[in-house]
Amino acid sequence: MRPLVPAAVAVSAAGLAAALFLGSAAAGTPGGDPRPGPPVMSDAERALVADPAKGLEHGVILLQEVRIDEDRRRRVMWQHTRAKVLSPNGRDLGNVEIDVPAGTRLDDFWARAILPDGRVVELPRSALVEDVVATGALGMRRRYRAALPEVVPGCVVDVGWSYAYRSIVFSREVPIQARWPVREFRLRWQPLSVGWGYAISRGHGLAIAIKADDDGGVLAIDATDLPAVRVEPHMPPLSEAAATARLYYSGAGPRVLWMTLAAVVEKDIEAYAGGAAAGQLLAGMPGAGEGPAPARVAAIYNALQARVRSTWWANPEETSAERDRAEADGEVVRPAVADLLGAGRASPYRIACLYAALARRAGAAAHLVFVPDRRDRLFDPAEPDGAQFDGVLVAVRPDPEGAELFVAEPGSGLPFREVSWWLTGVRGLLLDPREPQALTIPLVPPERNALRTEARITWDGEGTRTVTWAAHGSGAWGRTERRSIVAAPEPRRAALREELCGASGGRKATRAEVAAPANPLAPFELSCTLTEEAGETLAAPRELRARIDGPWLREVPALAPGRRDHLVLLPFAWTEALQLDVDAPPGYRPAAAPPPLSAETDANAYALRVRATDTGYRVERELRVGDVIVPLEAYPAFAAFLERVRGGDAIELLFVRQEAPDPPAQGGE
Repeated sequence: MRPLVPAAVAVSAAGLAAALFLGSAAAGTPGGDPRPGPPVMSDAERALVADPAKGLEHGVILLQEVRIDEDRRRRVMWQHTRAKVLSPNGRDLGNVEIDVPAGTRLDDFWARAILPDGRVVELPRSALVEDVVATGALGMRRRYRAALPEVVPGCVVDVGWSYAYRSIVFSREVPIQARWPVREFRLRWQPLSVGWGYAISRGHGLAIAIKADDDGGVLAIDATDLPAVRVEPHMPPLSEAAATARLYYSGAGPRVLWMTLAAVVEKDIEAYAGGAAAGQLLAGMPGAGEGPAPARVAAIYNALQARVRSTWWANPEETSAERDRAEADGEVVRPAVADLLGAGRASPYRIACLYAALARRAGAAAHLVFVPDRRDRLFDPAEPDGAQFDGVLVAVRPDPEGAELFVAEPGSGLPFREVSWWLTGVRGLLLDPREPQALTIPLVPPERNALRTEARITWDGEGTRTVTWAAHGSGAWGRTERRSIVAAPEPRRAALREELCGASGGRKATRAEVAAPANPLAPFELSCTLTEEAGETLAAPRELRARIDGPWLREVPALAPGRRDHLVLLPFAWTEALQLDVDAPPGYRPAAAPPPLSAETDANAYALRVRATDTGYRVERELRVGDVIVPLEAYPAFAAFLERVRGGDAIELLFVRQEAPDPPAQGGE
């Protein structure tokens, strides 16, 4: 579960619906300790091999156990997974990733690989890498990660963990299916004695058995021989495709929960709006008190951006300090305006509350909007589950009586009316205390996510190829990559910059620079120089072919023709403009340039032009991808467009020896 709002949301016992947002740790040990599986393979496990005809290809989950105890003395969640790796593509089964709520620490943990020769490789708890992942208003949850060593085809992995928590989780989802086949699934939930319920989604046709013991207060869900969820490139979150159990308390429906949440958020906004500090801050913001209403709310946004940045951009040292502070007070204490501005950074929730308060002081209507991260899940207004939300935005109506509505993400570093791409194209919850309602967050037009790249390829006399290139991006370009650099420990940052430039194998980065990665207000600027030793083609006696693609040209999504089960969900719409100069290697000259290529649909366009120059070739490429959400009926045409783009990007430029005659013209359309 990913808490979004501060722990102060738990206003009273009557507001049970809000308690799901809490994540404080509880002392004590879990009830019913999890038990590791046997440290040896059974005969049945050893005999299990890949059999695509039976749905067993890369790996299989042999047993998935989930137990949740929520009696009055303690609340514990534990999980146990035992699986077999059937091919090299199943090694991901050995990757351990555990998310726990903020303020909660992992209790029990084990992970082992049972190898085909009978050896057992243990992963010690000390090998777990603990991250504080920035999300939502509180800005963090704990994530433990590690990879089991020596995971090979034929091995069995056995992983388990548990954690204790204090506060009630009003509603939670437990996946029943996975991206792997599941031989056996067991869920045991011991809820509180108050009214509780459950629901199974996407379980039609699956072997799922349910036993609800009203007297003993235990819910048992068992399933066998579950097929894998078909995983496709650029599909919606797996949680939206897999069979899932939702466990909830029925003390309040979704409307009661949303109303309770809106009331608490409204209290935080009004606390800022009613203070003298907000008025003084507003008076010092250029343009905030004059001009048209849309210009005033934009001026407030820009002024606040310049003074406070989101903890999403925090480096490890800042994140650690933020974690310690939040765990000390549970985010119950609302920071004063002066403290918030003095720190220069705050959680997205606090910045959003302050911006909404200032916009109201300027005469606008403003409310917070809680939004899911569409990489993880989508929002269902009928599901009373606050863990659906990951991001916080502000919906602003400059004229409270007008129809014009803007959505903004203060503190993000993005221009006014633009939001992080993973929060767009989906529904969020507009927290109007009069009546909360679903609100669709608009997608950003492709022209606002523009990438311009200039590159040159040269060879020296010994055949070493050097590529010098620079990229400048706006909007979503480079946003997650820059944040990864900022969030990484210092020794890792140089390697991340080199990876971003495309360094790998024999391709070495001699320069890899990212301008101002820690400044969310700065555009994405990347400068790279790569060197690569000559391959066999440079030894060709008469001609040499050079491809135009590489890390300087962003890879186009690969979508297979034919059957598709899920709609396409791309990160964002974008435009690209590339100018690539390819110099002739020493002793060679360019031959005839290939003819131009183009492709177009209603929202997408591609053009590639190549011409010979005195020194080699100049390539000019333009791409516009306006489709982000592609329904199944539009998939064939969209996949065909992308395939044509990929084909164009794979063309080769022909160089011939200086003394050789021109070969026949290169093919094209």
